[in-house]
Amino acid sequence: MDIRITKHRINVIIWFLKRPKLYKQLLRELIRFLNQKQHPTLERSVEAEKWCGLKSISNVDAMEILEIEDPYEIKVKYKFEFDYAYKVANLMDFDWGGEGNGMILYHLAKKLNAVNILETGVAYGWSSLSFLLYLNDINEGKLTSIDMPFFNTLNDDDVGCVIPYYLRDKWRLLNYADKDGLKLACNKQLFDIAHYDSDKSYNGRKNSYPVIWSKIRLGGFFISDDVSDNLAFKEFCEYIKNEPIIIKFYDNRKTKYVGVLKK
Repeated sequence: MDIRITKHRINVIIWFLKRPKLYKQLLRELIRFLNQKQHPTLERSVEAEKWCGLKSISNVDAMEILEIEDPYEIKVKYKFEFDYAYKVANLMDFDWGGEGNGMILYHLAKKLNAVNILETGVAYGWSSLSFLLYLNDINEGKLTSIDMPFFNTLNDDDVGCVIPYYLRDKWRLLNYADKDGLKLACNKQLFDIAHYDSDKSYNGRKNSYPVIWSKIRLGGFFISDDVSDNLAFKEFCEYIKNEPIIIKFYDNRKTKYVGVLKK
């Protein structure tokens, strides 16, 4: 075995051992590693990419279907907050991905008059920022976010770094893996809207999608990022017999697909 791979795995285990609340996830990762050679890949990203390409519509068309009149309202109204966020992100010495499609999140929350919002995956906090700016508009409600720190990094305290502190009173951050965080977040309450942007693996999505969907109120929205990564979103839509809106957009010059489901 390559000594570099061995050293990386040892570092990851040490990283987990320093974070007791993630011990359950460490066990899952070890089991996944031991089983991966016995099971064929389930990713099938080429097939998923083709499915998304055939079904996708543009941001403009999606806004029309969802009856959103001014998609750029958030960027104009909160120019100061976004300028601050870009400045903070550019100062960081790591790359946690692009900004995503925060306009959709903001406007869907607004469309629903949402007061109870759930998201998995935070990183810089772009999607969290969009939701929290909406909650700031109405001066009520709560965003519950679940995000396990990035493997083998020391940036635990940087999660959500683009979110101004004045917005954080309506934010609850659970630093757990999805399976454990969802148990804490999804007790007796229902959510108006939920956004999935965490574990992008096939099994991660297959495990989390049904749990999240069961906790969304009738008429609410479920949004999942990067649905072309594998067939989990396609299969989930078929299982619940719900036709999704697949939105194609560009983030950091990369083609991205976001799936939207209305319950």
